Amino acid sequence: PAGGQGPNAGIQDGHTLGTALARGAEKKGEMHSELENYATRRYAAAQSAIATTQQQLRILTAQNRVQKSIRNLGIAALSAIPKIQRKALSKTAQQDALQLAHSELHHSTD
Repeated sequence: PAGGQGPNAGIQDGHTLGTALARGAEKKGEMHSELENYATRRYAAAQSAIATTQQQLRILTAQNRVQKSIRNLGIAALSAIPKIQRKALSKTAQQDALQLAHSELHHSTD
């Protein structure tokens, strides 16, 4: 998924599953019910992530000249807002740090 939703979904899955398992262990005989509830909640979250990703991809891969112009103007307008600039720079710095750590990890094991 776009926008970092994949890792976030994985973290949410782990937390939600852990909660469901703990509740199921507390309530003897209700493990199956808790796991069914978990599956229902996570399916809804996955569907939402897929829908958001599809919308983002449609916008980013627009082929129509008018759609491209609107997209580009919107990006330019949003990128002029200082709060959005700071958030984008922060995310870029985080991604750079992760890539560096990943690179160093692979070099240290070679």
